[in-house]
Amino acid sequence: MKKKKTEGQELIRAILGKDKFLMLNLDMIKRFGLNETLLLTYLLDKFDFYVTIDDRILENGMVFYRIDIEDKMGLSSYTQRKAEKKLMELGILKVEIRFDDKLTYNLYKIDMNKLVENLFTTPSNI
Repeated sequence: MKKKKTEGQELIRAILGKDKFLMLNLDMIKRFGLNETLLLTYLLDKFDFYVTIDDRILENGMVFYRIDIEDKMGLSSYTQRKAEKKLMELGILKVEIRFDDKLTYNLYKIDMNKLVENLFTTPSNI
């Protein structure tokens, strides 16, 4: 039985497009910056996949190791922290930093309302 898509999942797909490529939204790059958009798009893509398994994922958040993001996206730990900081200041991203042995991992939560507010209602010089 196929699960019904949630409103959050529909919004994620509308932002990212329907292809399974990691596409960057040009409006997001202009408003948030390239690294911020790259990190946020990567997280949205992962959330979109896992929300089909557990639709509470947007509320509960997801865990990612910094090293995995660096390996997959080429964003250094420093660049990730800098991008996270800007997205947290905008209220889009909530990050809880955790440690496991020598590895750092983060619990990420995305506030979809703040994302929409920042992306679609903030005045832009686009």
